[in-house]
Amino acid sequence: MAFLTGNNLLQSIIDSTGENLNGLIQATLSARLQQLIDSGTYSDLGAAIAISGFSSAIRGSQNIVTLKNMVTENVLLIEGEDDSTLISLSTTNPIQQATDGVAETFVYEIDSSNFALQSLEAGDIILQGFNVSEDKLVFDDVTNGTTSTASFSTDVLINSGVDTQINFDAVVLNNEDLVVAETGFSLTLTGVTDFSAVDFSVA
Repeated sequence: MAFLTGNNLLQSIIDSTGENLNGLIQATLSARLQQLIDSGTYSDLGAAIAISGFSSAIRGSQNIVTLKNMVTENVLLIEGEDDSTLISLSTTNPIQQATDGVAETFVYEIDSSNFALQSLEAGDIILQGFNVSEDKLVFDDVTNGTTSTASFSTDVLINSGVDTQINFDAVVLNNEDLVVAETGFSLTLTGVTDFSAVDFSVA
């Protein structure tokens, strides 16, 4: 089963309606849909209302009932997508190479049961060739725990330079990225300098 994200849901509606949204509206609406998913308040009707409220073009071409039915259908299609491009990141293969031109979803397991994001891997992982325009990164919280996309970047230490390195199990004080101790493992995306550009979610 593929993961539902605000981005892939919105893109499916854009594809279904044929309407074009400007970049700012698309980014804002995608974030709003992701917020609904992360907070556990998502519903197909709620998503349809949000899409209609943000986009006058879609609102003008689809009534709310039709749009809700479209959302329901597209969610089923997304969640039923072939998982042949679903790749679990693991220290069994600590260096993973993304394939150019292939949309891949990389899954990294975490645990937030102790109210801190912990890696469930036994070492560092390097993900090479990650393309922010075609690939996705999912952090699978195996406890269905306490984190979300909204809080993720303040609960781990993210260093961006030539590459983006995500450090787990760091002690972060007051969400100020002041590291007291770092005993966990890291995930490095080579060639990615801005984590905010990465299509990621916490499931």
